[in-house]
Parts: sequence; structure tokens; C-alpha cells
Amino acid sequence: MIKEITENEMAEAMLSVRNAHRLLYAYQRRMMDTAKYMQTKLGITSPLSGNSILFAPIKKVGYLHMYGQQKLEDIWAWDFIPSLCYEYYLRRKTVGKYHCRTSLIQVSDSGYFESHIVNKHLCSLDTYISADDSATDFFIFFEVALQDDEERVWSTSEFVLPTIERYYNSELLTSCDYKNCDGYLTRNGKNGSLFLIRKYSATQLANEQSIDKILMELDEQVKKTIEISILDK
Repeated sequence: MIKEITENEMAEAMLSVRNAHRLLYAYQRRMMDTAKYMQTKLGITSPLSGNSILFAPIKKVGYLHMYGQQKLEDIWAWDFIPSLCYEYYLRRKTVGKYHCRTSLIQVSDSGYFESHIVNKHLCSLDTYISADDSATDFFIFFEVALQDDEERVWSTSEFVLPTIERYYNSELLTSCDYKNCDGYLTRNGKNGSLFLIRKYSATQLANEQSIDKILMELDEQVKKTIEISILDK
């Protein structure tokens, strides 16, 4: 059922839509530039990649030469806006005998994650907390492990979403698997591997100096445990 509105209301709404699309472009451009800047500071030369955390990419219909290539049945409107929660995988770097992996994960609106409504749903915006009370956050995921170690804490992309959910509902803070170390939640895996996670406000990505500070803090935390530096000299 399409909600009835007047032509004037529709015109006003479409102006907001145009402005919103331009704002989203500027936001995503900045986030991509931030992720690439972090790669450079970490000395990672592999191409930047990523994962949509909450929503699946819109699937193709399956017919190579068919007009209308995307299948739009049984999808959510959110599938058009994967930037609500997105992972920039900065890729892997080798330091001595260790493999180091880093991701920057953006949560553009924490309203769903921070809601305590029992039957909340991503498509029911009235189950989110208000936009004024929500936040725009980002997470640093980092793991260091021996090159031949397959017993990792963070082994697949499916690990990311439940970990973020557990962070917002404070499960990680009370979990016996994680320790709080200078603002980071850390978890030790087998064979001396280490996983770290930390949440920041997006306002802390304001400039290169603030991003440098975040990466230097991460570097210092890794040095305390593994005694290696992850920053590019």
C-alpha cells in the first residue's frame, strides 16, 4: 500500500532525497579516502576491499543477456543502502613471522544496534532508538597471528556482525573471553594470536592527525603484547 501524500509534500520529500544522495556520496567518498589513508600508514599495498555487513548485494536474475539484470523480489529497501553498516577490509600485512589483518567498520546509524526492543527489526524504523540518541561509530578490528596459524579468532566475515552486536549490548565487556586493555577489548587465540577491537566516534576521523593518533594507539597496544610495530616507517 502506497501512503497517500500531496504533490507539494512529494516535491519537498524529493528535494530531501536529492540532498541526501549528495550527502551520502560525500560521506562515502570520505570514508573510502580514510580507509585508503589507513592502508598507506600501515604499509599495506593490496587493493582495498570490503563487505556489506547487514545487507546482501542485490542478486542478478541469472540470465546473462536478459534486460533487467537485478532481481528485486524479496529484498529490503535497505539493500540499496549497504553503507548503513560496512566493512573496509584493509587487507593483510606480514611483519616478520606474523600476519596482521585490519578492518575499519562503519556503523552509520547505531539506532538499531542500541535498541533494546525485544522484537526489533531492521526494516521497522520505529524499533530503532531516535536518530538524535543514536551515534555514527566506527570499529577497528585487528588480528595478528603466526603465518601458518589457522586457529584464528577472526576467521571469516561472518564473525563481524555478531561481534558488533555483542559490543553494543555489552556482552563483550562482560565476556570472560575478552579483556579490557587501555580502551581495547582483546582476546587471545591459540598459538599466541591476538585479536583487538575498539569502537570510536566518527568525529574522531576528522583529520589526518586524529587518524594518525588512532593508528599510533593501535601500534602501541600491539607492541605491548606481540612486540612488533605495524606502522609503515
